[in-house]
Amino acid sequence: MMKTAVGMLIAVAVLTAAPAAHPGHGEVAMLSGKVTAVETDRIQIDVFDRASFSRKRVWVFVDAKTKIQNGKVRVAATELKRDLEIDCIAETEEGKDGATALRAVQIRFKRSK
Repeated sequence: MMKTAVGMLIAVAVLTAAPAAHPGHGEVAMLSGKVTAVETDRIQIDVFDRASFSRKRVWVFVDAKTKIQNGKVRVAATELKRDLEIDCIAETEEGKDGATALRAVQIRFKRSK
């Protein structure tokens, strides 16, 4: 009985410590807005900031791991164009210069009305 309890405590300690120690898993940001600029490795999105009740432009990095969808169909990053309405799920991580950067996990095109 005692061995089982100790084993369970060790398992709980290991399972809760491992995800917290893994780098690159920061906060998740949900962005919704219009693409204002497209570069080879990042896009700029014009979003409404609810905290300041104003619009702001946010740069989001796009890489090979980013899932880009138009409806249920997966599309290439070359389909990202200016003035396109999108929903983006991005994750915060440390950039090359040490500053916080957003990396797109998933981008979905909004449907035209």
